[in-house]
Amino acid sequence: PQVSEKTVRQYLQYVYSLNPIVLLLLISFFKRHVQNERSVFSFLASYESHSIRQFSKDYAENEIYGPDQLFKYIESNLQQAVLESEYGNAWTKINSSLLLAKSSVPSSEKYSDSSVPLVIISIGLISLYGDIIGIKPNLNAIEAILADSLKPRTHEKAEIESVLSALEQHQVLIHRPADEAFHLWHGSSVDIREAIK
Repeated sequence: PQVSEKTVRQYLQYVYSLNPIVLLLLISFFKRHVQNERSVFSFLASYESHSIRQFSKDYAENEIYGPDQLFKYIESNLQQAVLESEYGNAWTKINSSLLLAKSSVPSSEKYSDSSVPLVIISIGLISLYGDIIGIKPNLNAIEAILADSLKPRTHEKAEIESVLSALEQHQVLIHRPADEAFHLWHGSSVDIREAIK
């Protein structure tokens, strides 16, 4: 059946709050895991936990729905679909990396404590769903997905680079020069760089 213009306008009022990269990752998520229109409309129109409509109700008008909100939405509403898929291990890696960072990455004046999980979640989501849309977790993509998420919104690039450096130093992620991308590390606690020296 045809959807009326009024209905489309009603749903689109909630979409403007989405970070563009998050919107693309959301579409990739739905393509990969829950391929039905009902899920998309639930995200847009229902008051499910962390849906865009719930976000619009709970947050200020100028707030942007970022990667942390998408992660919480999937975790609250559709995590089982991810865990039962071939991508379950990659999803678990995000949570493992969050726990590892919480216990091993110290606070710093170069970044806020809240930016550490944002960077991890961003890398995890881009790694899982970016391939469908041609995005990899490189510095440009991480900056784009976090463009409106870091508070205060000054010196974002320097803050992101400081977080990436701290996460790499504490073996939460690795940077692969071959593809210029960052990847969550879920491996040995042996410092390979030190062992090679």
